[in-house]
Order: sequence, then C-alpha cells, then structure tokens
Amino acid sequence: MEDKEELEDIADFDQAMLDKSKKIPWSDGKKDLGLK
Repeated sequence: MEDKEELEDIADFDQAMLDKSKKIPWSDGKKDLGLK
C-alpha cells in the first residue's frame, strides 16, 4: 500500500528533523527548508 510507505517516509523525515533540531535552532531549520 502506497499510503503505508508514505507514512513511513514522513516518519523518517520527522525523525531526521528531530535529530537535526537537536544540533541547530529550529528557526535555522526552517530556513533550510525554505519556510517562512
């Protein structure tokens, strides 16, 4: 099922962002993603 794979990808992405946020301020993380 594609949905399950997509959810897993999202979970992996969330975990990566959590790991990254421990190293940098979240505001800088948003800039990396191009978010305002």
